[in-house]
Amino acid sequence: MKYHREGTDRRKRNRYRLQQGAYAAFSPYYIKLGPIVNISLGGFACHYFIDRDQRDDLVEPYVSLRNNQFFIRDIPVKGVCNFEINMEESHYLKMMYCGVQFGQLTFEQFKAIDEFIIYNTLDILSDRRSAIQRRSRKDQSARLDLPRYSSFETPVDMNRRSRNERRNTTIN
Repeated sequence: MKYHREGTDRRKRNRYRLQQGAYAAFSPYYIKLGPIVNISLGGFACHYFIDRDQRDDLVEPYVSLRNNQFFIRDIPVKGVCNFEINMEESHYLKMMYCGVQFGQLTFEQFKAIDEFIIYNTLDILSDRRSAIQRRSRKDQSARLDLPRYSSFETPVDMNRRSRNERRNTTIN
């Protein structure tokens, strides 16, 4: 457990920030699809878009995690939080922030999630809020990481070019 100036971080597992291109898709029809904001061995948080008139509850008991190299199917989850993030630009879609906790995992699923975390993380996230701030519902949109890209289309080149490739590029 880490102790901070303003309070105590009560999470049991470290949360990790992921590389771009990691998605979560909720079963059974994979209608709810969005980039993963952070992940731990206990659960993850993601964003997804839905129509303004669509219900925003989490009734899907399974989720699939996907990145370029990994695809983990039918992981049991339990919804922890699900709320709308205010977006002024869109009149037809609303952006949702969803936090889920993993359910009863088999050894293979646990191992696959662990490998997903190892190969796709950038760094560890820390929670610097005080206990009072964590419990209050005020200003939740300010503490959320907005997605690093706004569309669901995969960027054309997600791999960073090496130094030699950058040097050998000529401009015509």
